[in-house]
Amino acid sequence: MEPDSSPAIDIVPPHNTELHAPMNEEQEPQSPCIRNCCLNEQDVCLGCFRALHEITGWGEADAEERSRILQAAAHRKWQYARQGRGR
Repeated sequence: MEPDSSPAIDIVPPHNTELHAPMNEEQEPQSPCIRNCCLNEQDVCLGCFRALHEITGWGEADAEERSRILQAAAHRKWQYARQGRGR
């Protein structure tokens, strides 16, 4: 059996999300998109862990909503990693 060559997912506890959110000059959260889009059965991207409606609504979202989206995505990523996936 060959070793798994898929990239490991960093486990980030959901409560630390804002500490890791990329910001621009105006201190607004930037998109977590890593250009590795693959939607699961629940329409959640396994690259950035945003739900499809969060991805499509990102451009219209204000800083507060973007922060909420980033927190939700970090929580999904954490849950995904805890379930032993993404290794």
